[in-house]
Amino acid sequence: MSKKISLGAAIAFTVIVITATITMTWLFARRSFDETAYNLSEREAMYSKLAEVDDYVRQNYTGAIEEGELVNQLVTGYLNGTGDAYARYYDAAAYARLKQSYNDQRVQIGIVPRMDESGYIVVDEVYPDSPAQAAGLQEGDLIVRIDETDITAENYSEAVSMLYGAAGTKMNIVVRRGVEDSTLPDMTRRFVEVPSVYSSMLENQIGLVVIKDFADNTPDQFTKQVDRLIDEGAQGLVFDVRGVSITSSGTSALDSVAEALDKLLPSGVLASTVDKTGRVENTKISDAREVTLPMAVLINEKTSGESELFAAVIRDYNKGKLIGQKTAGKGTMQRIFPLTDGSAVEITTAVYNPPTSPSFDGEGVRPDFEVKMNDDSMPGNLLTDPQLQKAVDSIIATIRMNMTVIDLEPEESGGAASATSLPDAAYASSSEEEPSAAESSETASSGEESSAAESSDMEEPRDVSSEASSEEEEASSGEPEPEAEPEPAREPLDLTEFSAAIDLLAGLTFEVPAPPVQSEAPAASEPVVSEPPASQPAESQPAESGAPAESQAESQPPAESSGTESGPEGSSSEGTATSGEEETESSSEASSAPPARLGAFSSGKR
Repeated sequence: MSKKISLGAAIAFTVIVITATITMTWLFARRSFDETAYNLSEREAMYSKLAEVDDYVRQNYTGAIEEGELVNQLVTGYLNGTGDAYARYYDAAAYARLKQSYNDQRVQIGIVPRMDESGYIVVDEVYPDSPAQAAGLQEGDLIVRIDETDITAENYSEAVSMLYGAAGTKMNIVVRRGVEDSTLPDMTRRFVEVPSVYSSMLENQIGLVVIKDFADNTPDQFTKQVDRLIDEGAQGLVFDVRGVSITSSGTSALDSVAEALDKLLPSGVLASTVDKTGRVENTKISDAREVTLPMAVLINEKTSGESELFAAVIRDYNKGKLIGQKTAGKGTMQRIFPLTDGSAVEITTAVYNPPTSPSFDGEGVRPDFEVKMNDDSMPGNLLTDPQLQKAVDSIIATIRMNMTVIDLEPEESGGAASATSLPDAAYASSSEEEPSAAESSETASSGEESSAAESSDMEEPRDVSSEASSEEEEASSGEPEPEAEPEPAREPLDLTEFSAAIDLLAGLTFEVPAPPVQSEAPAASEPVVSEPPASQPAESQPAESGAPAESQAESQPPAESSGTESGPEGSSSEGTATSGEEETESSSEASSAPPARLGAFSSGKR
């Protein structure tokens, strides 16, 4: 049944739909406009004030205004006013040099400059395969003049920029080494690949990898240096990122760090960024391939930015310890925005997130072992660098902990534990040795095991007939003879207790005089060993220390019908010294005697 609505209701419904559509469209348009044009009222007030200042200056200032410098200073002042500690403005020339540095191919003579106390340029490093190296420049040389310009503290920045220029152009420099000045004419500027990773092998086969920067070519250099150390037999790796403040910005530096970490770490998230709206971006993932060597990372108060992220990720994956001092705490990512005139501005756009640890922005990364450098410390020198020494010690301790492995699988002969053979340098040996145990086969009904007979330090003559008889009985019983293994050194054993143990296992009863009670084993320097009397025949001496107790017991012949039998071979001479042999008690009493372990005779009494 169809229903009809009135005309008024239809008109009202149509008006409501149109109103809702217009309202939603307006809200969406306003949001889009706000995202495009932020803070219109504040920007209008700023532009109005700037225009007012510009009017007063242009109408009343008596000097000449250099328009380009005025604009540059306006932009610099604006960025400083934002409160962004890492915001920066690059003019067109500076931005061009910056782009070259990202590729680590710079048109210059191939040095790392630094200003000394007098304002001269100090050569901190000479790049390999560079014009500076070809001309004979060395670390520590002073550049005091470039072309016609004498270098001072006032024009130092200008002088450094003169080292750069178009490829193929030439310059003359004056170098001071010691007290002598020399002129190097026609130094040609050209593209120089700047190394960002160095490596060396320390003692104990610990590899040292020094990272100077995370630039575009750093991952390739990093991979080559790590692979070289591994091929040379490195047992651990130390990564030095002390003083590394990343020069590149944006995802370029983050990509470089992520590729280096991917070389070392297993599959998982390496890092991500969070922008001003809370959106997670730039999530970096590593594959399953990894380096399994123990690691350590050296950090200090000048370790900043992506180098801090490198150290934090290594620790988050439990790959190594951090040694040194708390880092700078720059946990933000900057991005460069080119401008239409060739210049650019760099501003902070995101915060780094390590895999599991909290953001280190403003907090820094704290080391696992805080070690400070001394006044006479030389970074990279194992003898004078306490932070490097601690890193090497940490890796050696990890190697020893990983290599100290004891094989506790039971052996066929009696479940004895044996230690895995390991290199002396990586094995922390124990001062205690455990005696081996032998399984007793005296009776099938008892099902119990007797403890192993401990051997004597004294060499005794072996009873060949007793051992042969034992081997024949084991062969007839179908049980395989366990393979003989070398016995470790044993503590001396009281032969009276040894004899009493054999008597009990054989089902015999002897009166054994009680020796003095010994609360602990005799000292190693004074071994106590019972010597057999001279009148006793050689056959009655105890078996060699390596023979087990059950072999001694099984070698005896069965009891005669007369109900007497002589004592077993290898028993103590004290039980047979007066009469030569003792009569045994009834066979029922002998069979009912329960088997006992050697520990029951520690008191010297039965």
